[in-house]
Amino acid sequence: MWSASENDELAKYGRKIAQGVRAKAPEMVGKPMPLAGKMPDGKSFDIAQYKGKVVLIDFWATWCGPCRAALPELKELYEQHHAKGFEIVGVSVDSDKQALIDLIAAEEIPWTNLHDADESDPDLHPLADKYGVHGLPTTFLIDREGKVIARDLGGAALSDKVEQALTPAVPEEKKSEPEKATEKPAADKPAADKPADSPPPADGK
Repeated sequence: MWSASENDELAKYGRKIAQGVRAKAPEMVGKPMPLAGKMPDGKSFDIAQYKGKVVLIDFWATWCGPCRAALPELKELYEQHHAKGFEIVGVSVDSDKQALIDLIAAEEIPWTNLHDADESDPDLHPLADKYGVHGLPTTFLIDREGKVIARDLGGAALSDKVEQALTPAVPEEKKSEPEKATEKPAADKPAADKPADSPPPADGK
């Protein structure tokens, strides 16, 4: 379907998928997801920089209508949870890097974006190929341990999962530890009645 699109970028992406260039998507839930690449300004990025944070990885493109439509929701999610340790990493499969730079500026996208295009051939997308991304947008949610906990969530389901991942877990020993009864301090016992002191003997008696 995409290969017949009038949009050149979309058509090229569709032809790659139709030709079987992209591998079958691996099962990622429960596994770590290494991710490193170049940002549009040429600087390097590695997801290891976000160790201990909850991260949403979003494969997208400027020419992808559903991706653009999802931006307001992602911005709201980012604003709500960023201060708590939530990050988003966009992975753009745009061949045209300038189109990506222009849209990031126009939409004022505040999170990190990678330009997933091979330096020798911008029509090749190493990260999308590695993770078998066949449709856009494709998202992966990573927990504080660095493991994928969900894929392709949206709306309330994504928001709930992010909140859940950001909530500190209660240690198992705390869950299983029975509540200890609080000992009440022993009440003071009333003192036993003392016999009255005998009067001192009279003189000479």
